[in-house]
Amino acid sequence: MKLKINKNEVINRFLTPISKISDKCIINVHPGFIYTLTNTDNGNIILYGNLKVNTDLPEKTSTVLNIPDVKRLCRIFDCINNEDFELELNSNNLKYDTNDIKFTYHLLDDGIIQKSVISLDKIGKLTFDSSFDLNINTLNNILKGSAIATDSNKIYFYTKGTDVYAELTDKTIQNIDSLTLFISNAFVGTEIKQILPVDLEIFRIFSGIKANNVLVKINTKLKVLMFEITDANLTLKYIVSALVK
Repeated sequence: MKLKINKNEVINRFLTPISKISDKCIINVHPGFIYTLTNTDNGNIILYGNLKVNTDLPEKTSTVLNIPDVKRLCRIFDCINNEDFELELNSNNLKYDTNDIKFTYHLLDDGIIQKSVISLDKIGKLTFDSSFDLNINTLNNILKGSAIATDSNKIYFYTKGTDVYAELTDKTIQNIDSLTLFISNAFVGTEIKQILPVDLEIFRIFSGIKANNVLVKINTKLKVLMFEITDANLTLKYIVSALVK
């Protein structure tokens, strides 16, 4: 079985975001695409990633890669000089064999890596009350702001009129510094009135991901947010639970 790899697509845009969520992951390989569903150890951040790739799998077939160390796999791939290369997928390993470099990367058996705390079906059934766009400049401003508002690791989104704002503060602490940033001049759905604090760690995870835009969706009843990055070949969906306070 063969899997064609483009280093930038697979390493930088797919595996690297996964590595910021978990050391290990399960990658599902299908004809024409690969996907993963993984989460942080505490389950507060869940990542669904889907990337279009070329495989020689027959239609309606699939296989599973149980990756024991995502960062290590990235480093191994980085040793290959070619931007595009082809891997051999075996029952328990990935193999690469050329005159320049050869390696065998062993996979774990099924069942060793714990599956995600939520199923793909449940993610597909999530509905949202409000949504708005975060552009790359705004994302960078939030990261810069987190270096200023050092007494808190929380961010609060809210609407005022037709505009969306984010406040970096901690509403459970008195006399704490705060920083408010303009996010967008438009949103879809209902006003965001309920206070839903979000861990700023999700924005640090975004750091380095090359995306022009992030779509933010909020479910106030379940206290869940989804941060979605999509283009022609890649889909990344981060499902984040709001903090208790």
